[in-house]
Amino acid sequence: MPKFAVYLHRMCGINGYIGFKNKDQGLAVVQNMNRCMAHRGPDNTAQWTNDNIALGHVRLSILDLSEAANQPFVSACGNYVIVFNGEIYNFAAVKKTLLTRFPGLVFRTTSDTEILLHAYIKLGEDCLQELNGMFAFAIWDIAQKKMFIARDRIGEKPLYYYSESNVFLFASEIRSLLATGLVPRKLNSEALNDYVQYQTVHAPYTLIQDVYMLMPGNYLTVEDGFVFTKNYWNPKVNEERIPENGGRKTGNSNIISGIKTIFEDSVRLRMVADVEVGAFLSGGIDSSAVVAQMARLSTKPVSTFSVIFGEKDFSEEEFSNQIAHTYKTNHHPIRITADEFLHEIPVILKAVDFPGGDGPNTYAVAKATRKTGIKVAMTGLGGDELFAGYPVFAQTHAFHQKKILKKTPRFVRQMAGAAIGAVKGGTTGQKYRRILAQKKITDAGFYSLSRQLFDKEFVKKLLGLKTNGTLPVEELAKVVFNGQHPHHLLSQVSIAEMRTYMQNVLLRDTDQMTMAHALEVRAPFLDHRLIEFALSVNDKLKYPHTPKQLFVQAMGDLLPPAVVNRKKMGFTFPWAYWLRNEMRTYCEQRIQALAQRGYFNKEMLTGLWEQFIKNDPSVTWSRVWHLVTLEEWLNNNNIE
Repeated sequence: MPKFAVYLHRMCGINGYIGFKNKDQGLAVVQNMNRCMAHRGPDNTAQWTNDNIALGHVRLSILDLSEAANQPFVSACGNYVIVFNGEIYNFAAVKKTLLTRFPGLVFRTTSDTEILLHAYIKLGEDCLQELNGMFAFAIWDIAQKKMFIARDRIGEKPLYYYSESNVFLFASEIRSLLATGLVPRKLNSEALNDYVQYQTVHAPYTLIQDVYMLMPGNYLTVEDGFVFTKNYWNPKVNEERIPENGGRKTGNSNIISGIKTIFEDSVRLRMVADVEVGAFLSGGIDSSAVVAQMARLSTKPVSTFSVIFGEKDFSEEEFSNQIAHTYKTNHHPIRITADEFLHEIPVILKAVDFPGGDGPNTYAVAKATRKTGIKVAMTGLGGDELFAGYPVFAQTHAFHQKKILKKTPRFVRQMAGAAIGAVKGGTTGQKYRRILAQKKITDAGFYSLSRQLFDKEFVKKLLGLKTNGTLPVEELAKVVFNGQHPHHLLSQVSIAEMRTYMQNVLLRDTDQMTMAHALEVRAPFLDHRLIEFALSVNDKLKYPHTPKQLFVQAMGDLLPPAVVNRKKMGFTFPWAYWLRNEMRTYCEQRIQALAQRGYFNKEMLTGLWEQFIKNDPSVTWSRVWHLVTLEEWLNNNNIE
């Protein structure tokens, strides 16, 4: 193979097949999976086969346009083959480390693909500790007949797999697994319970029976027909990482300086590309900080993209325009109307690989961004989770302070909950009732209930279940809020948010909606160094007396006061209004179709929709929209 100096681009889709008994179908299987994922990588499609193994790859070109950048990529020794989806941002540092530890190591390319492959060959599973990036990759060791598959720490890049006695399959999307014809299109009824209550299914489970998602920070091996998974990283509190946590002035300065330094370096690393890197700009603190850092690091104007609406209560145009003007960006406001969006809905939902409640928001901005020729865009995703930006942080903190609740008899709490619920009304009132009626008052119980869309008893009746069992969020909350870090409650909320809503809704929706347009999205807040640093800061310094106070202090004068002090809106559409008006017929048809499937109590499901239409405050748009997307997904994928 000739020498060349290129980057082998990986931001695409990957898949693979191991036929434990059938050696002849591998090529056809990965070709089918590649065709199903063509939208993720329109620039090239390729596959590699050997004996009973087949690997597939579809490529989106960003760092190199040559044919030499195609995958699967074979090592110089011919014994290892890799398919890789993602970016290793610190590839230069990893290469330097390898050359220091293994003098004489020869690199044929300058690609991070080859660096990653060398790292695995020399370090094995320990190579994962060296990586800073977003990735899902698979390496086949021909001599050892062993498959090694790994996913990044945070879960930015997806990886699904299916295993039974005769075959092992993996892919970046569930649809690709289904396209093989080897995976039964059977609904996972236990996962449906999770989905209805939390608008998603929490990894490692999916809505398809026997199809699993590799957990973030985990790797998987397949050898001699056996599949093993192992964790290599988890977000956790490290109280000794920052010894100045006591609150002294010098300690505060060191923490603020540390956040600023890591964040700036994270943005710098994610700006490396041979194509223009744009940015999603809502005008909130997180996206504005990303754009501000990009503008400081760039030698030319940054291209920014914002979604705006005619409905002023939802439009962030004023703030995004202010940031665009301050940093002289090449700004692209994207105006969305209900009629346009309704026309797009069937197309958007066909792009959904896994249903949820958040995807269409990202689809709209990704589509407009890609139309301008941009292939890479930055996002502020993760800032709320790290720096206590959501209401659940302050709510959990306030609940934790009410020590008397733990000593109050349950019947007294139940009466208090009923009274508070009657005053507050709506979904808030319902949650107060459920929280105060618990047998035992705990932070874990408060958190898991605060994230529920529906009461467990309601879901039990809606789905006709004999028991709800213990759901993944409840199990996770018990582990996270274990009382071992009394001064880091907010960090525990961060961990819970990252491992539930962020990983299983936001990141999954971001990946599938941006890759529908072959757009790569990079998230500077999700650099594991920043996560580990932020989790180590105690509540006294992190509590949000003002919006994301600690992060804002670290950004100094980069953020205008009007942006810092604005009312938090979130990146959302005027859903409630649209669902009751322009989109009403469309949604009613899906709800009625879902009610006929037999999974749900028909009267309860249609009654839920009627409550929403009548503006019942206890039924918000988010409690019906994820059911609409579920029906569309079941129909599009012919799920039994």
